[in-house]
Amino acid sequence: MTRDPARDAAQTLLLRALGSQPGTGMTAKGLQRLTGLSPSLLQEVITVLLDAGRVTLRPGDGRRTHSEYHLVQPHEPAALQEGPLSPSAHQVLMVLGHRAEGAQAIAKVLQLERSAVQVALDELEAFRRVERRQVGMLVMYRSRQGASPPEA
Repeated sequence: MTRDPARDAAQTLLLRALGSQPGTGMTAKGLQRLTGLSPSLLQEVITVLLDAGRVTLRPGDGRRTHSEYHLVQPHEPAALQEGPLSPSAHQVLMVLGHRAEGAQAIAKVLQLERSAVQVALDELEAFRRVERRQVGMLVMYRSRQGASPPEA
């Protein structure tokens, strides 16, 4: 999706709508009614927010027949941890080197699932080895010390 003011405004509008009722989700139809966005723009913006990890989709479960979108609460930094890093955390740290990358790009380079890379990034963040920055709608990670050789 190209960056333009209309799409940026639509993202802000959707995030506000989802944040207006903390802990509850909204269906696509409910979001469309509340925001007034066209179905195609709503779907385009929701896809970007899902990919960026800002919104999650929870499918219906029998009581609820429709899937709901939920706002992902900002991640609080974990308490400082000590100890050896896991092998996957070392791999992620080596990929980061001296450049910033998103979790999806790291997963592609390492040919791992994004969730496994996210676990390693959370571990590295807890050890204060990486820093996280929000760049537009993307979360970028950068090594604080550059790549280091694995511990023996």
